[in-house]
Amino acid sequence: MARFGRVRLNPRKIYTSDRRVAEWGELKANWIYFKVGMMWAFGARARLAQHYPDIR
Repeated sequence: MARFGRVRLNPRKIYTSDRRVAEWGELKANWIYFKVGMMWAFGARARLAQHYPDIR
C-alpha cells in the first residue's frame, strides 16, 4: 500500500443496532458477517446493499 501513497484513517462514525443482531441469533449473524466479508473480499460491494437496507 505504501507504493500507492499514504494510508490514513477516515474519522467517520458508524452506528449499528444490537437489537437487530440479537433478533438474528448467533448463527445467522455470524453467517451474514461471513458472507459480507467474502463479498467484500471479492469486490461485490454493490450487492452488499441488499444485506443492509436503509431502515430509517
